[in-house]
Amino acid sequence: MIDEGYVKFDCEWILGPAPDGIDELVQVRNRLYAMGLVGIYESVGIGYGNFSQRIAGTNQFVISGTATGGISTADARHFCVVQHSDIARNHVTCEGPVAASSESLTHAMLYACAPAIQAVLHVHHRKFWDYLLATVPCTSEGVAYGTPGMAMEMKRLLLESGNPATAIFAMKGHEEGIIAFGPSLEMAFCKIEEEFEKIFG
Repeated sequence: MIDEGYVKFDCEWILGPAPDGIDELVQVRNRLYAMGLVGIYESVGIGYGNFSQRIAGTNQFVISGTATGGISTADARHFCVVQHSDIARNHVTCEGPVAASSESLTHAMLYACAPAIQAVLHVHHRKFWDYLLATVPCTSEGVAYGTPGMAMEMKRLLLESGNPATAIFAMKGHEEGIIAFGPSLEMAFCKIEEEFEKIFG
């Protein structure tokens, strides 16, 4: 069975309004859906893919909500704000119309470690993942998604890679999982697109 989509951290979710000013984030998410990098595993009814953008000058960020991967055209109602994350305590506080994605701790670590990172994109694709496993930095095979361990793997890869502002990593212990980030949403998206086109043209 695919181990995907389940929130593994303690989530304090405050029901609130949809975040403002996230049109570009929504558009990037929907472009990735159109590329087949976001969706739902029909056999188990579980969605995959999550996307975030830093709130300027803070470590808070807007992120897509849990169980939103299967929505073909997302909008602001499918996002929330992560106000606080505590990786050591495996805890996230978020506010919005939906609860935060299961990968929120992974996104939080990237923002905490590198102020230059402004956007994080997490996608799934079997053939793309297989290719990246042999060509880009990878998380350790025994580390599951959505855990403090995966967050620490992000820190390790950042340090070992020279703390880049733009990069793409494969998540060896998270089947089909790929994470990219950049100093803007467009640059993070272009990193995925650049590598994707090496396979699919």
